[in-house]
Amino acid sequence: MDVGALRLSQVRIAALEEALVSTAAPALLRVMHLYANSKWTGPCELALLLAQHQDGLEVDGVEVETSFAVSQFVAPGLDNAVAKRAHALGVRTCNALRLRRHLHVPSLLADARQLTTWIDDGAVDVLHCHQPGDHLTAALAQRTASRQVRIVRSVWDGTLGHPGPRARLAFAETAAATAVFDDVAAAIVDELGFPAARVATVAVPGGAPAAARDVSLRDELFRELGLASDVFLVGITARIQRKRRWELLWNMLADAVGVHLAVLGRPDDGVFDEVCARPIAELGLQERVHFLGYRFGEAYHRVLGGLDAFVFLVPGSDATCRALREAMAVGLPVVATDLGRIPDLVTNDVDGLVRPADSAVLGRALDQLRVDEAGRDRLGRAAADTAAARWSAEVAAEQCARLYRSLEA
Repeated sequence: MDVGALRLSQVRIAALEEALVSTAAPALLRVMHLYANSKWTGPCELALLLAQHQDGLEVDGVEVETSFAVSQFVAPGLDNAVAKRAHALGVRTCNALRLRRHLHVPSLLADARQLTTWIDDGAVDVLHCHQPGDHLTAALAQRTASRQVRIVRSVWDGTLGHPGPRARLAFAETAAATAVFDDVAAAIVDELGFPAARVATVAVPGGAPAAARDVSLRDELFRELGLASDVFLVGITARIQRKRRWELLWNMLADAVGVHLAVLGRPDDGVFDEVCARPIAELGLQERVHFLGYRFGEAYHRVLGGLDAFVFLVPGSDATCRALREAMAVGLPVVATDLGRIPDLVTNDVDGLVRPADSAVLGRALDQLRVDEAGRDRLGRAAADTAAARWSAEVAAEQCARLYRSLEA
């Protein structure tokens, strides 16, 4: 072979090698999400949506592969609601950890040992923690592992609270933290002495609604409830518990003449008569309150799409108020109190009505919506725009993935 042919051959080989490199599979970043609770409560949906939308995401030439460690400690008589929801979302699960919500030293140590094994075997690169219990488990595993991984802690709550010794131990082993409220991110820095450069405020993971507000859905719902088309139907989604301020709702309804209410949610054991049946009867509201029970997924969103408005009173264990956000995503005009982080989610007179937790004031707000169809439509459209712009699982997934990558630098 002459020199020219040899050089041509070398050029071709180099080009082939470059092509092979460019088409090779990207490097993997293995992320395990930990969630120390088997109950469907608090920010579970946020953590699952984050894991779902991260899986397969490619950032800077690295592909994120996620798994979700589901708590295997389930109280007698209850289902593992988190495992069921993870399966429905198609999230890859790990079912080998107890991950108890409350401190139980034998379970904690056993889980930490198992995590240590996975870390040292190279099965995980990032441990993304969502609850205090799993955060402590990850920190103990990191302390005993011979290989180092990155621990990331998401604080979904509306406040940081008062971090105790266990939280401080966990944060001492943590590479980065996220929050969904700016002041909570600031508190992580101020209260825990955490480096500000490693704390990020991320989007609230939200999903597109399975149905949107629609006349046909309204007709369907009104037929189910046997209501005339001129009725103004407001919905509320909440667990029926004493702490949820139901007396405020009944008094508000009594002050809002001509308004009917659809209640979506299950009662705690033994509280329905006290919280609902008796006060409704005393106020003469029996014909105006409709209990629809617990509905899920598309069936739930179809009910939302058939309502005229939505009311939200008290944040529960999820400070980001999922029921409120979902109602806004459907395009419902909302009336909400100014409790908790609600004013961070709803801008008064822009994408909803925010009022003090006073039944007469809230009743007048419902009357305002009832008589002002143009105002309802304006607020509903703005609510849907807010949900689409601010609450995105895709955005949150990429923000967290880029945070992981930054920790490798």
